Amino acid sequence: MTTPGEVLDEIGHDLAGEHPDVERGRIFRSTGFKVRGKYFAFANADGIVLKLPEGRVRALLDAGGGTEFTSGPRVMREWVRVPAGPGLPDLVAEAHAFLAG
Repeated sequence: MTTPGEVLDEIGHDLAGEHPDVERGRIFRSTGFKVRGKYFAFANADGIVLKLPEGRVRALLDAGGGTEFTSGPRVMREWVRVPAGPGLPDLVAEAHAFLAG
């Protein structure tokens, strides 16, 4: 069985091959990917967590394509947890583009 971390590692590796500004690092006890020092994706036991514009996060939540990400009691408005699936590479690339400017 493939873990969310393994799925993200593969996608992140491919993205880093296309964009030299992508770096790996540790965030919330997980491996994540960042651009210009800011994280845009990381994995946890529940799925892949991505940083996207608040409106995009809301659209994913409304469509049932993700769940809210919380830090303690606080809902993180620009973060969404998504399952591994066929559209994941595009979502990770979208998160990268959001922070890469």
